[in-house]
Amino acid sequence: MIPPQHGVGVILVLPDYTDPPPRVVETWLADALVDLPAPVRLQAALVALELVSCTRGWGTAPFVVRLSVTGSGRALIVSVTDGTPGYDAATIGSDLLLVAGLSHTWGVEQRTGGRTLWASIGFEPGSGNIRVPGPGGWTQW
Repeated sequence: MIPPQHGVGVILVLPDYTDPPPRVVETWLADALVDLPAPVRLQAALVALELVSCTRGWGTAPFVVRLSVTGSGRALIVSVTDGTPGYDAATIGSDLLLVAGLSHTWGVEQRTGGRTLWASIGFEPGSGNIRVPGPGGWTQW
Protein backbone atom coordinates (compact mmCIF):
# COMPACT_ATOMS: atom_id res chain seq x y z
CA MET A 1 0.00 0.00 0.00
CA ILE A 2 1.29 3.47 -0.80
CA PRO A 3 1.38 5.59 2.35
CA PRO A 4 -0.33 8.99 2.13
CA GLN A 5 2.02 11.70 0.93
CA HIS A 6 1.62 15.33 -0.04
CA GLY A 7 -1.19 15.49 -2.59
CA VAL A 8 -1.54 11.70 -2.81
CA GLY A 9 -4.27 9.77 -1.05
CA VAL A 10 -5.22 6.15 -0.57
CA ILE A 11 -8.78 4.86 -0.89
CA LEU A 12 -10.65 1.80 0.35
CA VAL A 13 -14.17 1.08 -0.93
CA LEU A 14 -16.49 -0.78 1.44
CA PRO A 15 -19.29 -2.17 -0.77
CA ASP A 16 -21.79 -2.82 2.03
CA TYR A 17 -22.38 -2.78 5.77
CA THR A 18 -20.25 -5.83 6.67
CA ASP A 19 -17.84 -6.37 3.76
CA PRO A 20 -14.99 -6.20 4.33
CA PRO A 21 -15.09 -6.97 8.06
CA PRO A 22 -13.51 -4.52 10.55
CA ARG A 23 -10.28 -6.56 10.81
CA VAL A 24 -9.64 -6.10 7.08
CA VAL A 25 -10.22 -2.34 7.44
CA GLU A 26 -7.76 -2.27 10.38
CA THR A 27 -5.11 -4.09 8.32
CA TRP A 28 -5.62 -1.70 5.39
CA LEU A 29 -5.21 1.28 7.72
CA ALA A 30 -2.01 -0.16 9.23
CA ASP A 31 -0.55 -0.69 5.75
CA ALA A 32 -1.64 2.71 4.47
CA LEU A 33 -0.22 4.59 7.48
CA VAL A 34 3.01 2.61 7.86
CA ASP A 35 5.38 5.52 7.12
CA LEU A 36 3.78 7.97 9.54
CA PRO A 37 4.92 8.35 13.16
CA ALA A 38 3.43 5.75 15.54
CA PRO A 39 1.26 8.22 17.50
CA VAL A 40 -0.23 9.54 14.25
CA ARG A 41 -0.94 5.99 13.05
CA LEU A 42 -2.76 5.13 16.26
CA GLN A 43 -4.78 8.34 16.34
CA ALA A 44 -5.67 8.09 12.63
CA ALA A 45 -6.69 4.44 12.93
CA LEU A 46 -9.00 5.18 15.87
CA VAL A 47 -10.58 8.12 14.06
CA ALA A 48 -10.97 6.19 10.79
CA LEU A 49 -12.53 3.16 12.50
CA GLU A 50 -14.98 5.40 14.36
CA LEU A 51 -15.96 7.20 11.15
CA VAL A 52 -16.45 3.85 9.39
CA SER A 53 -18.48 2.49 12.29
CA CYS A 54 -20.72 5.56 12.37
CA THR A 55 -21.35 5.66 8.64
CA ARG A 56 -22.01 1.92 8.49
CA GLY A 57 -24.45 2.38 11.37
CA TRP A 58 -26.65 5.03 9.75
CA GLY A 59 -25.31 5.63 6.27
CA THR A 60 -26.04 4.22 2.83
CA ALA A 61 -23.56 1.90 1.09
CA PRO A 62 -21.14 1.96 -0.57
CA PHE A 63 -18.67 3.66 1.80
CA VAL A 64 -15.40 5.19 0.59
CA VAL A 65 -12.58 5.62 3.11
CA ARG A 66 -9.89 8.11 2.09
CA LEU A 67 -6.59 9.05 3.77
CA SER A 68 -4.52 11.98 2.53
CA VAL A 69 -1.94 14.43 3.81
CA THR A 70 -2.66 18.14 3.36
CA GLY A 71 -0.54 20.18 0.98
CA SER A 72 1.32 21.72 3.94
CA GLY A 73 2.21 18.22 5.15
CA ARG A 74 1.08 19.09 8.67
CA ALA A 75 -2.22 17.21 8.85
CA LEU A 76 -3.66 13.88 7.87
CA ILE A 77 -7.23 14.02 6.58
CA VAL A 78 -9.37 10.94 7.24
CA SER A 79 -12.75 10.87 5.47
CA VAL A 80 -15.60 8.47 4.82
CA THR A 81 -18.14 9.17 2.08
CA ASP A 82 -21.48 7.40 1.89
CA GLY A 83 -24.59 7.66 -0.27
CA THR A 84 -26.92 9.26 2.28
CA PRO A 85 -28.48 12.42 0.77
CA GLY A 86 -28.98 14.24 4.09
CA TYR A 87 -27.83 13.96 7.66
CA ASP A 88 -29.11 14.41 11.17
CA ALA A 89 -26.68 16.81 12.84
CA ALA A 90 -27.77 15.73 16.34
CA THR A 91 -27.08 12.05 15.62
CA ILE A 92 -23.78 12.73 13.92
CA GLY A 93 -22.63 15.02 16.72
CA SER A 94 -23.36 12.54 19.50
CA ASP A 95 -21.92 9.58 17.61
CA LEU A 96 -18.64 11.33 16.89
CA LEU A 97 -17.48 12.38 20.36
CA LEU A 98 -14.36 10.22 20.05
CA VAL A 99 -13.56 11.74 16.65
CA ALA A 100 -14.02 15.25 18.06
CA GLY A 101 -11.68 14.46 20.95
CA LEU A 102 -8.94 12.94 18.80
CA SER A 103 -8.96 15.29 15.84
CA HIS A 104 -7.89 18.88 15.35
CA THR A 105 -11.04 19.62 13.35
CA TRP A 106 -13.86 17.53 11.91
CA GLY A 107 -17.01 18.05 9.94
CA VAL A 108 -19.68 16.84 7.57
CA GLU A 109 -19.93 17.94 3.95
CA GLN A 110 -23.01 17.38 1.86
CA ARG A 111 -22.10 16.19 -1.63
CA THR A 112 -24.06 15.35 -4.74
CA GLY A 113 -25.41 11.88 -4.09
CA GLY A 114 -24.14 11.64 -0.51
CA ARG A 115 -22.12 13.12 2.31
CA THR A 116 -18.58 12.98 3.64
CA LEU A 117 -17.57 12.83 7.29
CA TRP A 118 -13.98 13.97 7.74
CA ALA A 119 -11.42 14.65 10.45
CA SER A 120 -8.04 16.39 10.42
CA ILE A 121 -5.19 15.11 12.59
CA GLY A 122 -2.30 17.55 13.00
CA PHE A 123 1.31 16.39 13.19
CA GLU A 124 4.86 17.55 12.60
CA PRO A 125 6.32 15.61 9.64
CA GLY A 126 9.51 13.73 10.42
CA SER A 127 9.42 14.56 14.13
CA GLY A 128 7.47 11.57 15.37
CA ASN A 129 5.34 14.06 17.29
CA ILE A 130 1.64 14.63 17.17
CA ARG A 131 -0.49 17.50 18.43
CA VAL A 132 -3.20 16.33 20.79
CA PRO A 133 -6.04 18.21 22.45
CA GLY A 134 -5.60 18.90 26.15
CA PRO A 135 -7.21 20.99 28.90
CA GLY A 136 -5.18 24.08 27.99
CA GLY A 137 -5.40 23.68 24.22
CA TRP A 138 -3.23 21.66 21.86
CA THR A 139 -0.16 19.94 23.30
CA GLN A 140 2.84 18.62 21.39
CA TRP A 141 3.53 14.95 22.21
